[in-house]
Parts: sequence; C-alpha cells; structure tokens
Amino acid sequence: MTCLGFKNTRTFIQTFKDDVRGSMTVFGLFFFLFSGILGAIALDVTSLYASRTHLQVAADQAAHAALYNLTVVGKDDVQSKLAAIEIVQATLPLGKHGVTITPDNIEFGDFDDATGTFLADEDGVGAVRVQTSFSDLNANPASAYLFRLLGFDSFEIYTSATFAIYAPGCLNEGFVANGIVDMQNHNVFGAGFCIHSNSEVQLQTNNEFKPGATVSMPGGRATVVVPGDKVDDVEGLAAALADDQLDLRVLSRIENMAYQYQNPTGTDFPNPGVSGDEIGWPSYITNRTPRHMGIVGEIDSATLTPGGVYFVNCSNENKGLTINSGNGPSVQEPVEVVTTTGNGKGRSKGNGNGNGNGNGSGGDSGGGTSPLPVLSEVIVITPCPVTFGQGSNVQNARIISLSDSSKSFSGSSGVSLGSLDADGCEENGAQLVTMGDMHFAANFAAYGSQIFSMGNIKFAATPGAPIDFKGISVVADGEIDMTSHVSAQAGCNPGGSGEAITASYFRMVR
Repeated sequence: MTCLGFKNTRTFIQTFKDDVRGSMTVFGLFFFLFSGILGAIALDVTSLYASRTHLQVAADQAAHAALYNLTVVGKDDVQSKLAAIEIVQATLPLGKHGVTITPDNIEFGDFDDATGTFLADEDGVGAVRVQTSFSDLNANPASAYLFRLLGFDSFEIYTSATFAIYAPGCLNEGFVANGIVDMQNHNVFGAGFCIHSNSEVQLQTNNEFKPGATVSMPGGRATVVVPGDKVDDVEGLAAALADDQLDLRVLSRIENMAYQYQNPTGTDFPNPGVSGDEIGWPSYITNRTPRHMGIVGEIDSATLTPGGVYFVNCSNENKGLTINSGNGPSVQEPVEVVTTTGNGKGRSKGNGNGNGNGNGSGGDSGGGTSPLPVLSEVIVITPCPVTFGQGSNVQNARIISLSDSSKSFSGSSGVSLGSLDADGCEENGAQLVTMGDMHFAANFAAYGSQIFSMGNIKFAATPGAPIDFKGISVVADGEIDMTSHVSAQAGCNPGGSGEAITASYFRMVR
C-alpha cells in the first residue's frame, strides 16, 4: 500500500517538472541583466569616445594655432603656446573640464618626412606636437557611470596632434596663377614641374608634358581648355591633369616685405597678421639701413655695392627706371656696353656670359673697357616701373617694384635670373617682386629663382634652347601668358636655390 504523502510528493515533483508556467520570467531576468550590462557599456563607452573626440579636436586646434602664431604672426614660442592654450580653453572650459593642456604639453621642433618622426627642438620652427588629456595628474579624469558597478570610477584619456610646415610642390617648381595660365606652341615641361591655375589652363595641342609633370586647376580635365577638346592629343597631358586649388598666400608677403626693407625697425606692417612669415632678410645683406639714391633715370650693377639695400626713385615716372647689369646666360647676341675709360668712352661686346672684351676708342685717351658686373647681393626697391637692359643678369638679389603699371617689370632680349653650374644645376637664384604686371621679351630665362606679381605675367623664351627655366617659381595674382618654345624643368634642389621667399602652409602629419 502506497503512502499517500509519498504519492502526493511524487505527483508534485512530476507536475512541477512538467510545468512551464513562469519560465519566461526567469529568461526575462537574465535578459534584463544582460541588457543592463550592454547599456552600461554603451553609455560609458559612448561618453569616453565623446570625451576623447573633444580632446582630439582641442589638440588639433592647439597644434595649428601654436605653429601659426609662431611662424605666421611672428610671436615667440611662449606667446605662441599661450595662444594655443587659449584656443583649448575656449573649446574645453576650465570650469567644466579642468586643466587639459599646459605649456609643457606643447613642443616645437621639426618633422622628418622620410621617417615620419617628430624631432623636438626648442629652436625648431618646422613642426609642433601637442598633447591634451583628462588625467589623474590634473585631477580631471573622465568619469564612469555604470562601470562603477564593476569598480571603474574613472578613466584617463590622452590625445596628441602633430602639425608641420610644408610647401605645395607647385609653388616650388612651376607657373602658378589665380587667373588663367595660357601657353602657346612647342612648350616642354619636365618631370616634377607644375602648371597651376585657380581658374583654368589654356594650351595648344603641340605641347608636351613629361611623365611626372602636373597640370592642375579646379575641375581638372573638365576645366582645361584645348582646341577641339583634344586633351588626349596633347602628349602627356591626360596623365598630368589634376583637380586642385591653391591658396596663394605667399602674395600677401609683398607689401610687408617692401615695408620691412624701407623700415628695418618698423612694426606697422601693412598686413600685420602675416608679419612673421618669412618676410626675410637675405643672408647676403650686411647693411640693413636703406640707402636713398635720389631721383635718377638709370642705374647699373657697377654703382651698387654688394650687401646693401637701395631705394631708388626715378626722374620720369612714365619712363621709369632702367637697370643695366652684366650679360646673362640666355643672351643670344653680343650686348654692347658703354663705359668710360680715362677721358674718353669705350665700347665693348659681351659674349653672353659676361666675359666680353673690346678695344675702346673715343675721347682723348680711348682704351679697353669691360662689361658690367652681374647684379648681385643687393636689394633694390623703387616706386617706378623697371626696365632691364638687354642681356641683364640678376643673381642672389631682390628687385622690388611698387609700381602697379602694366609694365612694372619689363626687359629687352636676353634678361635672365640666376645661373646654372657646371653640372647643369641651378644656383644664385634671384627674386623679382612687383605690385603690377611683368612683360619680358624674347630669350628670357630663369634658374633657381622666383617671380611674384600682383598683376599679370607675360614672357617669351628662346627657341631651340635646351633649358629656359629650371627650379623656378612664378606666381601671379592675375594671369600668366607664355609664348612658344618654353623648356621648363624641375631643379636639382626642390624649392629653388638662393634666398627663397616662402609662406607657411600647414598639414597634420600625426
């Protein structure tokens, strides 16, 4: 006989085992706990990522501000760091976020592109590295929320940013304009050389672009103008085309540069926001006090002592100022130079490289004469239009015209800038700077040099010359019009030789 109590117990156990009522409640409890864990992770992780993003933005802003104030505005390293910290504190207020950056978190130095390495240097001006943080050291770690249940009350977050100065390739080696760049026939551009316009490039079909050359403008292929739209008929053009736009901020240096050279100790720059950005005294200038040469119609390289700064006014504004110098390497014909020997005048023929000799005659004594020396190691500033005499060569010098006329700079046949050494590499680069237009006639050549115009630039090269331009930078706020037979190559030293005029462009490298 079975015990009733045991039977009821066995029945209860069997019933309980088979009964599924309330099983979802247990599942729901586990699901709720799992959802809570996921929610905690999502909430805290989202909060931490948001904090990290705020820190990263602040580091990026601080790095850019520090380098900009150091190199462009002209502040010292202490002032530049303080300016960067002000930017961060505007983004991450002290009252809410605490101290996220200190001057010790900002390091100036240089950046090695080859190795991708930042090199800290107290005297460096090429790069900056900035670190921002929420840390225990500064008593402002990022707070946790539901992670507190797991024993994590806060987290430390560190971010960094590195900015470096660079120069766009087109501004180192090329013809660059805000307006149209127009080229005619039979021009050849070598690897590494750049043609750029911020509007459009126009060219004929019988031009050639070697592999590695660049032709850029906003819109690229859609903007370039070729007769009959025959882009593919221009040798190398299709591969050279690029869609790009450049900020020609280097042009804003012109007025500041002219002001500085006339007022060496002055601080009232026309463009004070860019007063520190490589306005620059060339190393060959040993006397920064301007020498006023009075009102004249003509000067030559023999009258200018190397190492000086000369301000020259012209006797006739319409006629302007003529500058005569020794013969340059692009001269195709002998150039007659008039000099004085004894009480008479002699004439001699230069042979294109400044080595001409001649037998002078005239006056009471006659006698041999020598060609003018090359114009070098001086700065010449004038409010007048400048005309360069036939065959003039300028090396390691800066000529600045404040005239805004249509021929602020002009020259007869054979004007050249810089020179080539025995290995065919550019050297002794010169700079021409003007507020107006430039117009150079046939046989113009330039090596390792720079030309800046607030107007338009027009020039003609030498038919048949193997190299007219090497390692040069030509920048116009207006248009560039080059005629036929231009042969342009990148230089042996990217960025040009001589004392280059530069502007600071920034990029984030890390």
